[in-house]
Amino acid sequence: MLSIGAGIYMLYTTFNQKIAVNQSFFGTNDGTVHFDDIDDISYQWTAGLIFQPTDTLLFGFTYLSEADVDLSGDLKTSGLQGAFQNLLGSADSISVDFDLPEAFTFGLRYRATENLTLAADSNYQRSSQFSQNNVRINVGPTGDVVTTTIDRDWKNTWHVGGAFKYDLGENHLIAMGISYDSSPVSNKDRTADLPLDEQYRVAAAYGKDNPIGLSYSFSTSCVYFGEGKMDQTAQGERFKGEFDTNYLIFVAASVTYKF
Repeated sequence: MLSIGAGIYMLYTTFNQKIAVNQSFFGTNDGTVHFDDIDDISYQWTAGLIFQPTDTLLFGFTYLSEADVDLSGDLKTSGLQGAFQNLLGSADSISVDFDLPEAFTFGLRYRATENLTLAADSNYQRSSQFSQNNVRINVGPTGDVVTTTIDRDWKNTWHVGGAFKYDLGENHLIAMGISYDSSPVSNKDRTADLPLDEQYRVAAAYGKDNPIGLSYSFSTSCVYFGEGKMDQTAQGERFKGEFDTNYLIFVAASVTYKF
């Protein structure tokens, strides 16, 4: 059996940030640059196929396209002095554009026994496409434009994961899975605004799936985000260290009733 599908995603992105400007060499307090709710609507398309050569084995592949995000909105400043005031004091709008990366995903499912089902997936994402962030600031009264490009030095990433589901009988199911995602950036290039590192996940679930009547499930997962080491110097200040506690634990439950 072969199935083919495609679809389009509409993405709404909004971004807020408040940046302190170090003015210690002027002998004054920090100034601020603030942009609030700069946003954009963009699109991604996806295509995939499922191939099932036997009753017990199934393969799947999906492709997710790159998306161009071009955020724009108002820019506000306060407390700027000297050269900062001359450069940005009259700025009234900002645009930030970047690309969301394309991704290729492959997965398989194998029914080993009547009770046991195994699954695995792998993913390759061109995260380097996100590396270039272009910033454009419009200075209202003069019509001048300040532009800069931030290169995050991101690299492409990969993912691998595996899971199993076991039928205990009488519609009782248990499942468990693990996965790994590589880091998009090396320690020397990691920044405090996006301190992404390699990720490890483990998850477990239990549920009862009745064809008619009440069904329920309970699940938990833990994601470890790596040490997040960084050594960054910005505005003459050095930010160096790592995260002592860098994980999240999720707990979920669901209840459904089928008539």
